[in-house]
Amino acid sequence: MKQTIISTLLLLLALGCWAQVEKNLAPCIIEAQITDAPNGKTVYLIRKKNRFDGENIANTKCIKGQFKFTVVPETDTYTIAVENTSGNLLLYTNPGQTTKITGKGKRPSNWMAENACALQKENNMYIDFERKNFPKLFELKNRKHYVVDSLYNIKVSKRNVERDRVIEHEIIDAINSEKSKWAVAMIDFMADKPYSKVWLDIFWQISLNAIGAGKKQFADKEMELRKLYEKIPIENLGDETVLEIAYHLFPDDFKSGDFVIDFISYDHEGKEHNLTEYCKQGKYTLLEFSASGCKACTAIKPFLDKFYELNSDKIGIITINCDRKELWQESKEECGWLVLNDHARSLKIMKAYNVVAFPTIFFISPEGKVLGKYPDLKMKVNPIRAIRKYFPFAKMGK
Repeated sequence: MKQTIISTLLLLLALGCWAQVEKNLAPCIIEAQITDAPNGKTVYLIRKKNRFDGENIANTKCIKGQFKFTVVPETDTYTIAVENTSGNLLLYTNPGQTTKITGKGKRPSNWMAENACALQKENNMYIDFERKNFPKLFELKNRKHYVVDSLYNIKVSKRNVERDRVIEHEIIDAINSEKSKWAVAMIDFMADKPYSKVWLDIFWQISLNAIGAGKKQFADKEMELRKLYEKIPIENLGDETVLEIAYHLFPDDFKSGDFVIDFISYDHEGKEHNLTEYCKQGKYTLLEFSASGCKACTAIKPFLDKFYELNSDKIGIITINCDRKELWQESKEECGWLVLNDHARSLKIMKAYNVVAFPTIFFISPEGKVLGKYPDLKMKVNPIRAIRKYFPFAKMGK
């Protein structure tokens, strides 16, 4: 019996060692040959954790248009970005593969990565589609970078800066117009393409353009968009990217007169809260959706501080923070009222309440019924006037 146990333990140990060896994946090699690249410019290799976050794992100098990285991947399909101060180039690779990067100039967006990885080949297919069918968009992006560079050139005169800012805004408007055309065309192009990580990222970009264009150009494409959405596997419907796509394209029809939708979120101490804990308690509620990068949210904060001080006996304030969990945990802004985050960028909550801009404010009765909302396209006023409209009894201060 004892000998059997020892033999079993040795077998398990051997299997564990074998599994460990299997995890030692072959290194990936990234080699670049770029024409007209600035000599000596630093290039970084970023391991992508998700669409927003990455970790710098190596850097080198671009010498005479050449640079090289050798990196040991952590997974069977490795997502990394080659980056410099002028932008980045996203690429996919498998263990043991060599990636060749070619292109011209200092901007990684003008380069192209090629290897044997199926995802990289798919990614290049979408890039080729854009460059072939929308050369104007490609040109406008380069013009925008050129103008932005001049704006940060301290040798440029103030007069030229003012001129370039006007040009920059004109180019941005032209880019947005061209990107809407790209998104509409891409909907048709993707119709017969299989679901993948790359496919999902392109779909996410389409959803951003749809919401940016106010969905006007996409009115005739709703059926095609829903067919694309139906390609997403059921097990992926809870992913952050998928939730964001659904929020952009198919917001719920939440309006004045509806009762508040309950949800669970957390305060900075990790305590769980339900919205109905605070609504329907005999007080009015100002429900604000906000994010740390929102300048308008920052601008209205001093007013809300004073407003709450004057009216906390009859009006409660709840702020739903829509940042990523890590950013939310880092920023603990002083606030007299409850600030919550659901640790998932509040995407489900935003979709339920049809929030498409920051700040968005809902005015809620003591019974939990929505009296109104800011911003409201039918009532083009600033948030302070909206508060006066829906809470006319409130003290506004000087």
